Amino acid sequence: MKLIPLLFLPLALFFNSYGPPFKATVLRHDHIARMGGHLESNPDTPTGESWVDAFEHTITPNTWTIPNCIGHGFALVVDFENVPKGVTTIDLRVDYPTMHLPDGTKQSSIERKEELIRDGDYATFGYSYYFDEPYETNTGDWNFTLSHQDKVIYKATFTVAECTLPENE
Repeated sequence: MKLIPLLFLPLALFFNSYGPPFKATVLRHDHIARMGGHLESNPDTPTGESWVDAFEHTITPNTWTIPNCIGHGFALVVDFENVPKGVTTIDLRVDYPTMHLPDGTKQSSIERKEELIRDGDYATFGYSYYFDEPYETNTGDWNFTLSHQDKVIYKATFTVAECTLPENE
């Protein structure tokens, strides 16, 4: 009878070390502010521009509620375990409150492939966004869906609320 538990030990070790693919752990979900930098054209962003050479300052770590203050935003970093070999990208979809862009169009979502930072069977996804124009600051939920081969591997929601911070903070 004492031998039977020993037979299950190798199976338990196998399943613990080779668990389900894309086991997600949130490393960061922060309220951030941008300092410095300049905008460059980037068609893969909601506004068509992204910041270059900007410094990111964490205002409030570990929060899902973000004030819609100009120059502020959010950062999301997710670590994945047991990422299948050869996988270098995942699919990102972000649904957010409707933006009325300066060209007269409306936009409320983006979809694109995101590069993963790989380290063996681990991979990291990172995303940050700053509110730079008044049309970007609509309150409501920003829903993130990460998927691979049409299977959802992670979901998160930031809630954007009215800015209550003193100006220039």
